[in-house]
Amino acid sequence: MVRTFKVTLMSVLALYAGLCMAGENKPDSRPIQALMSKSGLNKQLEQLAPMVQVGMAQQNQQSEALPPETMSELSGLAAIAFDAATLKEKVQKHIQAKLAETDIQAALAWLRSPLGEKITKLEEDASTPAAYAEMQNMADKLGGNAGRVALAKKLDSAVKATETGVAVALNTQIALIAAMTSRMSPENRPTMDNIEKELSKSRGQIQSAVEQSALLSILYTYRSLSDAEINKYIDFANSDSGKKYHTVTAEGVTAAVTSAAHVMGSLIAQDAGKKKPGAGRNQNI
Repeated sequence: MVRTFKVTLMSVLALYAGLCMAGENKPDSRPIQALMSKSGLNKQLEQLAPMVQVGMAQQNQQSEALPPETMSELSGLAAIAFDAATLKEKVQKHIQAKLAETDIQAALAWLRSPLGEKITKLEEDASTPAAYAEMQNMADKLGGNAGRVALAKKLDSAVKATETGVAVALNTQIALIAAMTSRMSPENRPTMDNIEKELSKSRGQIQSAVEQSALLSILYTYRSLSDAEINKYIDFANSDSGKKYHTVTAEGVTAAVTSAAHVMGSLIAQDAGKKKPGAGRNQNI
C-alpha cells in the first residue's frame, strides 16, 4: 500500500537540487550561528517545510485523494514538524557538541576567504527557480566535459552533498507518505516503521537519483570556477578540519530531518485519532 501513495521522487529532488548548494551572506556574531549562515545550512533548513508542503500538493494533484480542508490541515502539520527554528536549534546543538572550536574557526576562515565568498555568491545565484530551469537546459552540455565531471564527483564526495541529500530525500518522503495515507482506515494505514522499511528497499535507486541531481548542481553552480579553484575547495573539504566540519554538519542535518519526519508522523497519528467517531468534532474530515 505504501508504494501506491509514494510521492514522485523527482519532485523532491527538483526542490532539493536548489538547496544543497545554497548560501547566505549574513554571519552571526556567535561562531556556530555564523557558520550555519555562511555555509547555507540556515537556508537549507528553512526550505524543508515548504519542500514537504509542495510535495504533498503535487502528489494530491496527481491522485486527488484528499479534500482541500484536509490538505490545509496536513500543510499546517508539516509547518510544525519541520519548523525551521527547531531544526536550526537541533543542528546547532549537534555542531556545538561534536565540532571543536578550532575546526569551527577553520571552516569560518575558509568561508570568509576571497574564494569562499566567491563560492557563496555562486551558490546564491544558483538557488533561484530561473537558475534551476537553466541548469536543466544545460544538463547535456555540462555533463559532456569529462574532466569537470570527475572534479564534481570529487567535490560531491568531499562535501557529502549526496550523503546529506539521500537523508533529506528519504525523510521528506517518509513525511509525505505518512501525510498522504493519513486518512486511510487504521487497518490499511501504514505505520512509520512500515513506511521506513518500504523506502529502505529503494535506497539504492534514491541514492543514484540524488547523486545525479547533486552532480548536475555542482557542475552548474561552479561552472565559472577554474579547475584550480575547485581543487582548492576540495583541498579544504579533505583537510582535517574540513572533513570534521562536513561530517558533523551532515550528521546534524540528517538527525534533525529524521526527527522532524517522526514528529510529523506522530502529529498525523494524533490528528487521525481525533477524527474517530466520538473523539471530537470535525469527524468527516
